[in-house]
Parts: sequence; C-alpha cells; structure tokens
Amino acid sequence: MGTFSTLASAKGGYQVKGVIEDSMGPVIGATVIEQGTTNGTSTGLDGDFVLTVSSPDAIVEISCIGYSTQTYKASAVPAKVTLEEDAEFLDDVVVIGYGTVKKTDMTGSISTVKSDELNKGAISSPADLLRGKSAGVVVTSGSGQPGSGATIRIRGGSSLSATNDPLVVIDGLPVSNEGISGMSDPLSSINPSDIESFTVLKDASATAIYGSRASNGVIVITTKKGAKGATRPQVTMDYQTSLSHVSKLVDVMDASEIRKAISSYLSESQAASALAALGNADTNWQKEIYQLAWANEYNVSVRGRVGLWEGAYMPWRVSGGILSQEGTLKTGMMNRSTASVNLTPTLFNDHLTINLNGKFVNQGNRYANTGAIGAALRYDPTKPVYDANGIHRYTTWRDTDGNYNTMATQNPVALLYEKQDSADANRFIGNAQFDYKIHGFEDLRLNLNLGLDFAKSSGYSTTPIGSEQSIWSTSQSGSGYYTDYGYMRRDQTLEFYAAYSHDWAKHHFDLMGGYSWQHFWNSSNSLTTKLTDNSVLSDNVGKTEYFLVSFFGRLNYSFGNRYLITATVRRDGTSRFQNHKWGLFPSVALGWNIKNESFLKDNDALSTTMVREGVMAAAIGATYRSGIPQLFLVNDSLHLRLAGTNGAIIGRRNGIYSQFLASYSYISGTHAQLHYNQNTWLIEDKNSSNGTYVNNVRLTVGETMPINNGDLVQFANIEFRVEIPQR
Repeated sequence: MGTFSTLASAKGGYQVKGVIEDSMGPVIGATVIEQGTTNGTSTGLDGDFVLTVSSPDAIVEISCIGYSTQTYKASAVPAKVTLEEDAEFLDDVVVIGYGTVKKTDMTGSISTVKSDELNKGAISSPADLLRGKSAGVVVTSGSGQPGSGATIRIRGGSSLSATNDPLVVIDGLPVSNEGISGMSDPLSSINPSDIESFTVLKDASATAIYGSRASNGVIVITTKKGAKGATRPQVTMDYQTSLSHVSKLVDVMDASEIRKAISSYLSESQAASALAALGNADTNWQKEIYQLAWANEYNVSVRGRVGLWEGAYMPWRVSGGILSQEGTLKTGMMNRSTASVNLTPTLFNDHLTINLNGKFVNQGNRYANTGAIGAALRYDPTKPVYDANGIHRYTTWRDTDGNYNTMATQNPVALLYEKQDSADANRFIGNAQFDYKIHGFEDLRLNLNLGLDFAKSSGYSTTPIGSEQSIWSTSQSGSGYYTDYGYMRRDQTLEFYAAYSHDWAKHHFDLMGGYSWQHFWNSSNSLTTKLTDNSVLSDNVGKTEYFLVSFFGRLNYSFGNRYLITATVRRDGTSRFQNHKWGLFPSVALGWNIKNESFLKDNDALSTTMVREGVMAAAIGATYRSGIPQLFLVNDSLHLRLAGTNGAIIGRRNGIYSQFLASYSYISGTHAQLHYNQNTWLIEDKNSSNGTYVNNVRLTVGETMPINNGDLVQFANIEFRVEIPQR
C-alpha cells in the first residue's frame, strides 16, 4: 500500500491527504468525504487532496462518476489511491429523452448498443453499425452508391403517405433526417468512429417524450467524450482499406446463346435475316459497367482532461477522418472529410457541467448514372462497346434507314461516361448544453440546450451536345443540357427543462418538465438550360419556413425497486397547420421488477426479470410529421408536395382541375374547383348561383401554403376538408 498519508491535527482532528489516480494518471474532481457527514473535498489539478476528519477511526469515502467507490479508515488511507472503472455502473445507465434512467427502472422498450458491440469492418454510414444489433430494428442498404443512405425501420412502418423514418437525436439535439443534395444519408455527418453508443426507443412509452415526430421510434446517438480522469492526452489512429465487387451478376444470355435461340425458334429465312442484323462481338455488358471498388479511410482522435482551477476541470476530445470510396458502378465516387470537437468543462465542484459539441462534414459525390444497370441487362451482347461510326464513337442503334432509333436501349457505357452528375455538401451540427445542480438543493437540475443544424450544398448535372442521352431526350433533341442547383437548410433549437429526483425510504420520484422551440428554414434553386443556345428548360425556386413549439413532462416513480410507473405528456404546436395547430401526446407505462421480489432476489441465475406494459393515447388534436403536404408554385403550375415526392400538379395556368388533387386527394362537403387568373389561384364554388370567384389562394413562386390531412381549410365562405386516401 505504501506510506500512510494521515497526520494528527494540532486541534484534535485528524488530517488525511494523498493522491487519487486511475490507470491513465491523476483524477481531477474526485470526491473525498467523511462518511455520514457533509465534510468533504475534491481532488485538485494533480489529483491531490487534503481533508481533516473527526478522528482516526472515521470512515473516508472516495468516489468519482464512472469509478467504483472506495472506503478506508482515516488512519489507513494510502498515499496513492487507484480508482477502477465501474463497468456495472456504466452498463446500468441508459440515455433516454431529456435524461438518463437505470435499466432496472425502465418501463419502456429501450435497447442500447455500446461501441464495443457495434459492427466492425468497412463502415461508411453510422446506420451500418446498428445492423442486426437491436431486436425490431431493420437496417436496409440503399442503392449501393457510395454514401447512399440506408433505410431504418423500428418495428416496421406505420404510415402509407408520410415518412416512416425514426427521429434521430445526436448528443441531445433532435436533427432533421431529410437528405440534402450531395448527402443522401442524413447520418453521414457523423464519423462512425466517433460514436459511443446507440439507444433505440421503440414503444409509445419510450418515445412519447418527443411527441408526434417520434411515432416511428427514436434513435439517440451519443458520441465519444474526453477522458474521465487522465491528464495525459490519448491518441488513437486507424487506417482501413477495403475492396468491394458485385458478387453475383444477373443471368442473361450471352452472344452465342442469343444466336442459338434465334436459330431454334425462328424459321430458316427469319433466322438468317435476324442473324445478319447481329454484331460479331461477345460483350458482357454487366462486366463493362461494374468495377472493383476501393475504399480507404483514415481516422485520428486525441482526448484528454485538463484542470482549469480548484473545483473545475475539462475533459476534451477532437477527431478527424477522411474517407475515399469508389462505387462498384463505374464513375461513382465519394470523398468525405469529418471533424469533431467535444469539450465538457465541469465547474463549481461538479455543480455545473457544460457539454459543447461540434461536428462538421464535407462530402463530395460523383453520381454514377444508374440507368446503365437496366440498360446492361437489355443491350445486345453481340454489339461492341465502341463503334467508329456511332455517336461519340459509342455503339448506337439505328433503324433500317440508317437513322438513330430513339426507341432503342441506350449504350450502357455511354450512359455512364457521358453524364456528369456531381455535388458538394457541407453540414455542421453543434450544440451547447448547460446542466446545473442547484447549490444547496442538489436534487434539482436545470438544463438548457442550444443547437444549430446548418447544411449547404451545390451541384450540377450535364450531358454533352449531340450525345446519345441528349438525342434520345424529347426536350433536348441533341442540344445537351446543364443543370445547376443549390440547397441551404438552417434548423435552430432551444430546449430547457428542470428535473427533480429524490428518494424517501422505499419511494423514488423523478419529475421532469420542459419547453422546446425549433425553427426550420430551407431554400432551394435549380436552373436547367440547353448547351446550344442557353435557352431555359426549367427554373425552380423554393423556400420553406416553419416553427415547432412544445411543452413536455415526465414522472418516474418506483416503490422498493419493484413497482414502477412512468407517465409522459407532450404538447406540440406547429406553424405548418392552418387550423388545429396543437396536438397532445400522453402515455402511461407500468413495470414490475420481479427479480427484486423476495422469492427471486437470491436467484443468481437471473440478472433482471421485468414485466412491462405501456400505452400511448391517440393524439389529441393535430399530428405533425415532416411529410406534411404543402401547396407550392413551380413556374405556372400549382403543386401539392406529399412526403417523399416532388409534388403532384393540381392546376395549370390554362387548365381547370375540377377534382382537387386528382387521384391524390379530394374536397369533401363542397363542389369547389381551382382556377388560375392574373397570377393568382382562385377557388370557385360550383354551387354558387353566379359561379364567381369567392376568394384567392395567394401564392408566389418560392412560397408554400401548409395544409393538414383531415383538417379544415377555409377561404372566405368556402370551407372544405382535405383528405389524402390511405392506399
């Protein structure tokens, strides 16, 4: 043990001093207290402490979050105390919405996957880390292009017309799961190597605290933080390289099999004519469009902990990563650079904890033309890839008169190399979270969270003049085209909650209530012109802005660590609705920890045995999802945008749609139709005796008008209900 660091005090007390460390070095901010009293102190910048206790027989308790507590007789405290990580404590606590909970106190269906349990190997998307690791969570790969987003479903889908994607919360900040141009995977802003754990909230009780947006479940991502006790920096570096290929091609006829089939199924004269039209090559078109794809990834992180002043310290972590990934479909490529910073200063003797997070990603994509895949399955294998007399020296179909056959399948290789589709995207996700335990009333915590999710992207798509793709296009007729597009999104978040936790004998109460404010804004533009004369083919501009305000609360109660109840309520209000802007989302869940009953308490064969039952009341009022339909104007057409679509045209300048939204929706209860007159959309009541316009729907290019499925929309004396059929 070494020399005891205890000295008799001249005033009759007993002085204890020493140094506390872990396997990495001194531990700053550990608590040293005389058991049964409020007499205590914290370790300094070098892990040292001095404490005067009542007597040599007093019990000294040494503790620090994440470490096993140690106790000593005052006269036996060693000069150097080494703390060990409390693995049971770390596994016992689960991150949930607006707080944490012990696993034994959970009443909802929640699963946690730690970093050491996540999938290993060549991982480009955080979603791949979760594949097969949590019951009821299905992760489906995207298109296979580098950086393509995976689809995550928690206990299946719940909607036919709106999104089925779960809500994603990163370090306490709810973020948008909508992809942006140049970054189709909304999770790609996080380097997979920065993730500490996934917590999946599955049922109504667990997700109700996030309200309507959590109807498809919630994925809470916690990223890695600074070192808990070490003062020396810890550096981690890794490099991975991988090789991908298409393991199995579609079984189609080769050149010899096509010739044999023609000879077998056609008459001799027909076969002779058909065989004469075939080429002399033997081309495997699938092998012409696919390639061995290399991926290289570099990651480096540095973490540590610094002392600020007495009673204050700051764990920190910075990391960076570079990923370069080729696509198995030729011309496909993704380059991604990420950077992450986490600072967690703790002040006022662990009363104020500040969590500062910043994550930045730059992603560049070259998108391969996926139309080449279908073309490769249909194209004649007797034709070569290149032909000196073809378009741009690629083999091209012609009719009997020698003209281009624009109804024929296009050359798969030309589809890849004669279309340039590239995009570059930047995204920053950051938040500052302040958690304060009230001095003198430590059971009460106040938490303020300020967050920003900012994304900006730009890109272009083009095909050259006279290319096969341009000639086959009726709008271009060989002119070639150039599309330039841009997108910007800014989501701002302010959340505040107060949490009170206290134990009375066998009773445990945990009460939390808070407020959330979110502002969502985005704009987009796209301009397509012909290369021959710069005439405009399309020019679209869009802008959306809305707010989401919420009040929420939760009560957790347990008796004797056996009987549990959780009551949750959230009230959401959104500016996306014209009427009935507010919705209420209550839930109640009960739990019985059978393992803590007397007849099972000593049974070591069971670690935890829990019976849970939860229910979420049907939403009272408006329901909100990111897929709310919106009216918007594109050039001279009025559109309705549904979730996951670019919008359905419901009216044109020179047309009248007597049925509102055609097959997508209808007006019930009235006979109204939309008209366009003098740059304004008008609603006409067909039952009106004079048939005149009664009110305007005023929309200009770039503006949107949100409407609610099943809600009443009123224009002057016409009131109608918009209904989107479930089909």
